[in-house]
Amino acid sequence: EHATLSDIHQAADVAVYSEKHRASIIADFSRTNSKVRAHLAEDIINGNWSDQYNLFTHLDCPKIIVSGDHDPSVNKDYLKRTVENSINNTQLIELEECGHYPTLEQPDKMSKIINDFAAKIFSV
Repeated sequence: EHATLSDIHQAADVAVYSEKHRASIIADFSRTNSKVRAHLAEDIINGNWSDQYNLFTHLDCPKIIVSGDHDPSVNKDYLKRTVENSINNTQLIELEECGHYPTLEQPDKMSKIINDFAAKIFSV
């Protein structure tokens, strides 16, 4: 809940691939309400969290998962299993030279992914 500036810097070092985005993550993290992080962690630890895996894999619509190839917080095998176990059409897209924040680190690629996906879905 009470992250030090050093903790925030260390988290930013791990979360982003490109050094140029580090300052944005540090600033955003510094502005967040620490109680939100504490309550989120408490809910996860106590099992007060909806079954995101079950909800996602059984959602009956096309889906995409976008992941950075240098995201240290995501288990790639888990993502692959999630795609394999999802009903309907689910695609995993991995962005190169990207950490945990594709919209920040690869905004042009992310916009294209979203636009292409929306065009495909809404053209029906």
